[in-house]
Amino acid sequence: MHDTSTLGLPPNLWIRVEKALIKLFSDKVYVKANTIMSLGLDSYMRNLVMNSLSGSVLDIGCGDCHYYEDYPNLEMICVDPVFPPRKEVFIKSCNKHRIVGVAEYLPLRSGSIDSVIAFFSFRDFLNKASAIINMRKVVKKNICIVDIFQPKGLRRLLLYIHLLIIAPLLARIVSRGKDYKWNMLYETILYMPSTEGLIRLTRSYYHKSIGGFLSIICFR
Repeated sequence: MHDTSTLGLPPNLWIRVEKALIKLFSDKVYVKANTIMSLGLDSYMRNLVMNSLSGSVLDIGCGDCHYYEDYPNLEMICVDPVFPPRKEVFIKSCNKHRIVGVAEYLPLRSGSIDSVIAFFSFRDFLNKASAIINMRKVVKKNICIVDIFQPKGLRRLLLYIHLLIIAPLLARIVSRGKDYKWNMLYETILYMPSTEGLIRLTRSYYHKSIGGFLSIICFR
């Protein structure tokens, strides 16, 4: 097993993941696939975090920003290396901004953001340790990561079965049989730490886990 607390994705895998995401955004499948593969838990965990935030929020790996309209009082700064053609989200409100970039190289001043979030994007970072350092540099209050982490024992086996068999089958149903390289989700999880590992690394002040692998981890 890799020392996944500091490693990120190998560059060749990162490129393949980004290409698959571009296709998902273009075909407008990303949100539906995420919802069904997570059995709806992605929205539940995201709402737990978002309802606790105020001020300016930096969303790293924001995807198509589909949920921003649900939080009109937050100033959302969206950072992603890939942007789908969804301009209407940003046209409707002046407090939504987007930046083409990655977590490891954030083009923002130190202490310029109230909160930083990463929803199901931490697993795709090229360098997790560097990303955490940069998030801590720009944030004033707190950082919250929501993602799938490596569980232990039987839970790991059950998670792998879900990622290799059940989740791809559900996603194919939603995408009408199209293959969007769903197996890469499993590949990215191999480079994730355990929930406990990231808690120790970040000295988190809050964490919540479902099943020992779907977790919220908040730290400063």
